[in-house]
Amino acid sequence: MHRLVSVLLLTAWGAFGQNGCEAPLPNSTAKVATIFSPEQEEMLGDVIAETLQREFRVYPQQDLTEPLERIAARLHQSVPTTRIISGST
Repeated sequence: MHRLVSVLLLTAWGAFGQNGCEAPLPNSTAKVATIFSPEQEEMLGDVIAETLQREFRVYPQQDLTEPLERIAARLHQSVPTTRIISGST
C-alpha cells in the first residue's frame, strides 16, 4: 500500500511539476561539411518517406495522428525557418 501511494505521488509530481522552461534551440551554425544541397536533402527526405510508407503500409487515421500533429506543429514553431522547413519552393 505504501508503495502504491509513493508511485502515485511521484507520478503526480512529474505531471504537475513541469515548469514552462523551454528547450534550447539547436546550433544551426555547426561547422560540419555536408555533401547535400538543401534541395538534394529535401529530395532524399521525400524518397525515404515514400519508401517507409510503402514498407510499413501507413494508413492515415485522424483520431490517432491528431495528437502527434499538434506536437509537430509546436515543434515546427520552435525551429529556425529555412526554405525547406517553411515549405516554400
